[in-house]
Parts: sequence; C-alpha cells; structure tokens
Amino acid sequence: MGSDSEAPARRPWLIVGESLIAVSAFAGAAGSATGSITFGSAINSRLPFASPVFGGAALAVVVGVPMALGALAEWRRSDIANVVTLAERTLLGGGSVSRCS
Repeated sequence: MGSDSEAPARRPWLIVGESLIAVSAFAGAAGSATGSITFGSAINSRLPFASPVFGGAALAVVVGVPMALGALAEWRRSDIANVVTLAERTLLGGGSVSRCS
C-alpha cells in the first residue's frame, strides 16, 4: 500500500504516443509553413484562411504543444498529467468533429 505522497505511476506507452504525435505535428507544421510540403489548391482552400503557414501554426498550437505538454507532465509524474491528457484529447476530438460537419 502506498501513501498519498507517492508519485503516480508513469505510463510509458502514453509518453511514447504523445511524443510521437507531438514530433509529427511539429514536423508537419514546419513543412507546411515553409512550403516543403505542398497540398494542392483543393486542400489549401480548406486550411484556415486558405494559408499553409497559418495551417502549420494551427497544427503546432492545437496538436503539437498540448501533446508535448502531456508527454512532459506524464514523464515528470505530475499531478495534473491526467487533466492535461484529457484536455489534449478533447482538442483532438473537437478538431475531428469540426472537420466532419
């Protein structure tokens, strides 16, 4: 049995998953913003403000930053790791729902 002062258990697969998503989001954001990834006019028109630069920034802010913060909170066994994970999943889910409508 543990006391209240013990750190929560670290979840390695959550850390790996969040880290991979964060790195992928930052790489995609950099590629989109610099123009090294091209989507074509049909997809560019669906990006925020029809701008690959703004779309890349949005990808970094909405996906990359929350996932990186979640991985860091989980790695440090922070008390708020569960809240951060719930918030990042809500952001991802909200983005998915908005694209379907």
